[in-house]
Amino acid sequence: MRNILYVFVILFTSLTILSCEKGEKLTDYEELVTLQFDGLPNGTKVFRNGAKVLASGSRYKVPVGEATYSFENAEGKVVMEQELDVSGAMTITVFESGEGLLLVSPIDDVEVNPTKLKVDIANLSSFNEGKEVTLAFYRMNMNIEVTTEATYIDDVKPVFTDEFVEVDFGDLTNFESGEGGLIYLLDENREPYRRDGLPVVFTFGPIVHNYSTDGAAELDKVYKIILKEEDFDIPLEGPFGAYPEGFYMCTATVLLSK
Repeated sequence: MRNILYVFVILFTSLTILSCEKGEKLTDYEELVTLQFDGLPNGTKVFRNGAKVLASGSRYKVPVGEATYSFENAEGKVVMEQELDVSGAMTITVFESGEGLLLVSPIDDVEVNPTKLKVDIANLSSFNEGKEVTLAFYRMNMNIEVTTEATYIDDVKPVFTDEFVEVDFGDLTNFESGEGGLIYLLDENREPYRRDGLPVVFTFGPIVHNYSTDGAAELDKVYKIILKEEDFDIPLEGPFGAYPEGFYMCTATVLLSK
């Protein structure tokens, strides 16, 4: 009986050594951090790479790294799916777009360029029928005349990518009442999408601080912007803007700025 026990111990020890020699991990360890979703509708379930993530209020413990996060409403319908690269604890604001959910990551760590705007734009409009679009971004004066060359932003999606694009918006230390931005929606040939025969444009109002009558001003320089049509959008016949016939005017919404 003792000999049989010795044989068993030797065999078990040999198998353990072989397993270790193959490099098999005996324990898996993943660093977990807190991911908080502010504004997530009641009943929404969060999944990471297809696996449900358990919640404590609006807080979720998730592994660091890039993964696909999907969100199901109370009826079990997936209302959004997005890649997120989580490197540490973070709070994400959830915006209800009317068509689904939109994740709005904080901009605290985005470096400011004192001479240009930085923008991350989500296109939620229906003009492009779900296709990715190119945007042409201009500054305009109080006469609705463009005063800068276009900054083109390609492959704009219906989500925020957190990949900020620098926009030439002229002198950021001088801003007069009535100035703003024009954002045109362009197709794959860089031709404008149209409604009622007019190019579709979203007007952009930068956040201005310390404005004075002589035009001196301090503008926020980092923005998260959504483009979505509203009931009060109107056609305006030109000549003004980047095209002589005028434009179909919609309003861009700033969600975050600094």
